[in-house]
Amino acid sequence: CVVILPIVSMLTKITPADIADVVKGPNFGSALWNSLRYTALATLIVVVLAYLMALCTTRVQIKGKRIWNVILILPMLIPSIAHGTGLIILFGNNGILREALGLEGTIYGFWGIVIGSVLYSFPSSVLMFSDALKYEDGSPYEAAQVLGIPPLRRLTAITLPYLKKPLISVVFSVFTMVITDYGVPLTLGNTGFKTIPVMLYEEVQGFDFTFGKGSVYGILLLMVIWYRGTQLENQFRITLKLRDYIPVLERLHKDESLSLTANNLVFLVKDDDPELIDRDILFSIVDKDHKRADAYWFISMNVLETPGDMTYEVETYGTDFIFHIRINLGFKCSQHVNVYLRQIVQDLQQSGELPLQDRRHSIYGAFTVG
Repeated sequence: CVVILPIVSMLTKITPADIADVVKGPNFGSALWNSLRYTALATLIVVVLAYLMALCTTRVQIKGKRIWNVILILPMLIPSIAHGTGLIILFGNNGILREALGLEGTIYGFWGIVIGSVLYSFPSSVLMFSDALKYEDGSPYEAAQVLGIPPLRRLTAITLPYLKKPLISVVFSVFTMVITDYGVPLTLGNTGFKTIPVMLYEEVQGFDFTFGKGSVYGILLLMVIWYRGTQLENQFRITLKLRDYIPVLERLHKDESLSLTANNLVFLVKDDDPELIDRDILFSIVDKDHKRADAYWFISMNVLETPGDMTYEVETYGTDFIFHIRINLGFKCSQHVNVYLRQIVQDLQQSGELPLQDRRHSIYGAFTVG
């Protein structure tokens, strides 16, 4: 409710006229472009610097490590608008350091916002990387050092694969923090440099109090974050050829020394191509707890443009225990996977492609499906 109600509230305030006013506004295109480019650059800088700092605080023996950790955490207690104000006090037109050092240029505009955003999001990124590095197994590094593997090769072969998931989390968190922040752009953005959060702030808290247009900007930010998060997830996802791992699954399926995890293990997959499988799914089956089952089901959903069509396609890979099911549903059909899957199982048992499963004990009587 804490998350859903504000979104519902925003949606109820939006009218078609509000959307038209926002999209056709003179500053909308430049504000969106400004938001994306300074956010992307700030995210890149923060990720690199935060990883190096986390490496120093977790792997390097330095004096006063606890003090450095406290110094890194303290800026998290400061609102983002204070970071922008601090930069103005130091490097503004009459800034202390600007006058003392005789610096040229200006802190206002694109580069000032990038610097302020880096300072704002840097501490939390360091903590996230530090937690990941703290629990990383050090034995591969020791073995690599003994074998004389160069540091760059260690980074690409050991560190980066291990940090894949933490890296996704850090990038997504930093991107979200920066692109949704209005404090830094509000204080350091000049009159010609608008961003989406600043325009949202001006619409809701400014002189107009147009909550409908402010809600449009809010929904737009949510869409950008969702789109970018999906991009990152797909970019770092690793797929494997399922046929190459059929012998591995067959050995696990026939290993009677292991108890059955379930008669049927069902996984929803993103790939419509039956030849591909997400590596994390295979890792969960084979390496994590050894999930032995009578049948492994990989289900993908495909929404059709026709409203009422309902079909499915089956790939068995020449086995009677591995099934990739592609369910094709019209956009008006309810997506109750469990109902469709039970019908598909019955069809496969009738055709002999799936062996009958003995389920004697049930309050509903005996079944041929586990």
